[in-house]
Amino acid sequence: MYIFKMYQMSARLIIALLFYIILYIEVSLGNLNVQEGGFKVFLPSKKSMSMAIADFGRPKYGGTLTGTIVYPSEDAGFLNPHITCEPENCQYGCTPFNQSTPPFAIKKTPGTFVIMLLDRGPVEKKGHHPCLFLTKTYHAQLAGADAVLVVNDEAGDVSTAIAPDSKDSSHILSQLTISAGMISKEDGHWVKHLLKQGPVVAQLSWTHMFPAAAGTSKDPVTWGFWYNPTDLGCTDGSCYRQRAFLQDMQVVAQTWETQNLTVFSPHYLIWSCPEALVNSTECITQCVMLGRYCFPDPDGSLDQGYSGRDVLLMNVRHLCFHKLAKEGGLATRWWDYINKFNRECLMKDDMFNEACATEVFRDVNGTNLGLHPGKGEEWWRACWDLNEEDSVLAYYSGDQNATLVPLLEEELAAQEGSPTVATVNTVPAIRINGQIFRGALDAPEVTRALCSSLSESNPSVTLPSVCNNNAVSEDECLEGGVGYAACRSGDNLAKNKNKCVNTFSGYKCECRDGWAYTIDASTNEESCQDINECVVTNIAMLNPACGCDRCTCINTMGSYKCSGEQPNLCTAMYDFGGCWRGTYNGKTYHACRDDFDTYKRMAMLGRVG
Repeated sequence: MYIFKMYQMSARLIIALLFYIILYIEVSLGNLNVQEGGFKVFLPSKKSMSMAIADFGRPKYGGTLTGTIVYPSEDAGFLNPHITCEPENCQYGCTPFNQSTPPFAIKKTPGTFVIMLLDRGPVEKKGHHPCLFLTKTYHAQLAGADAVLVVNDEAGDVSTAIAPDSKDSSHILSQLTISAGMISKEDGHWVKHLLKQGPVVAQLSWTHMFPAAAGTSKDPVTWGFWYNPTDLGCTDGSCYRQRAFLQDMQVVAQTWETQNLTVFSPHYLIWSCPEALVNSTECITQCVMLGRYCFPDPDGSLDQGYSGRDVLLMNVRHLCFHKLAKEGGLATRWWDYINKFNRECLMKDDMFNEACATEVFRDVNGTNLGLHPGKGEEWWRACWDLNEEDSVLAYYSGDQNATLVPLLEEELAAQEGSPTVATVNTVPAIRINGQIFRGALDAPEVTRALCSSLSESNPSVTLPSVCNNNAVSEDECLEGGVGYAACRSGDNLAKNKNKCVNTFSGYKCECRDGWAYTIDASTNEESCQDINECVVTNIAMLNPACGCDRCTCINTMGSYKCSGEQPNLCTAMYDFGGCWRGTYNGKTYHACRDDFDTYKRMAMLGRVG
């Protein structure tokens, strides 16, 4: 989240503080948007719950993750590793688990996942200090967890965890590769009760997170990006990440919009100045139109450098370019414009100005955009010329609407949202089909979310090939992956028979002769199960080598074989199997017992060589 700081200490301090407090409150309101994912326990009991997805990590949009739950508690009553941590108990995840006693790391078998359950807190008191949700998640990842669920420490609704702005947080965010969520105190208590009885298997789900687009299911997926356009004042590297995202996302965004799969719109967050402060230096330097539209100072200095007003006016130029390009049917040209602007018109180079923006406009052929080729620049300038002086005079003359700018009013309405569209009060932010995207701001993660929305909004659509790229959707068919194990594609006896097909949402099994395609009714996960031809078919019995009186069918993985006629070893010909024998009154007795029936049953179950 972009938090604005004030560095000046002057006689204007009180006014400035009021201004920034109001801005910060408005920014913080965005934290209230909670996006819920599915959380379902299958074993030993069944229950469906929900989790609040954290605003960091990598949610598996469009997919699921099924795994065992691990709770690193010091309570010996739990069927989990018993370890101790200092200064806080291990269940809080505040200490790296390799520093616990004994050091703890999750041991997994290929094709399996582990979900770590941790507690929020601890409660702040003497000798005890809570740690960040982000820190807990990172420590769980280092220990080998594939996902993290944090149990709320207060009854009632859960909230969205957000990473703070700091260099330490920025470093962790760049390393984070797992997903995170919060569950209620009540649900956490229920899960812990199960963990005292034995292993617990659960599934996390990130499906149907973005509702179908308005209208028919064949409508394009709509998405927007709110970001900070400056390159100053971001001590945590967020400005760089936002610019990098715009660069990396360009090809997918342009291609998909051209194919009518998506519709993109750029956005810039706008604040308003309190009416009582409209004539203050703070409002004058950071706002236009008597404080109705504001952007905080980018470098923290009201007396020098660029002002919030400068940034706001540049944002208007960017919005006008998109509007011009869209009217001419070339909305995707905005990506060329903005990325060139971000490379060439930097504040640190003193190039963040109208002249540089104009040069970029011309370089990307903005002149020929719009409904009137050759007059694009004229239209563009008319769009961002607010004519502020005349508007203010008209306002004071009695026209209450004189300072309203339709383009910026649209921005205010967009960020405010509606009952069905989430509010945006933080930057950077991405909204897809009206819902806030949670997770890392990088092109593969956002592409995955868009793939998810495309797939679920219109199941008949053929997803673009990029949706199955490893960077977007991990290949679960690789050796050690869950699909590789479930489809048995790596079994020696199944090679060249079964096939694991990687898909965006997970994997598909193609099961060949000797293997049955199955779907688990609880988890909806596919697998290839060996068909026991000796039990469920009569194929083997048609072979005389399986069907004679002393013949049997031997089940093997993916096939079967026939034993042929088996001799009775408990006869004189075979020395009575080497067992004791004796002759009394001319009759031979022995201790050999013909166990062919047992052998036959074991063979049909595949338990003999």
